[in-house]
Amino acid sequence: MNHEIVVGNIGCVYSGKNVKEAIEIFQAYVEFSKDQVGRAAGEAVTWLLNGEMYKEYFPPEDNE
Repeated sequence: MNHEIVVGNIGCVYSGKNVKEAIEIFQAYVEFSKDQVGRAAGEAVTWLLNGEMYKEYFPPEDNE
């Protein structure tokens, strides 16, 4: 199975077959988005499994 992790304005940050690595990278970028770290700050994070959406994180919209 091929895993791809895609982050908003960065693009693909992981592509490979290692599910453990995909989990770690997905979780890391979700935290970067939540914590407003670097280019991943406030960005959506998507996990594709064999080209199909598997999991996705959308940051809450800032209504201020």
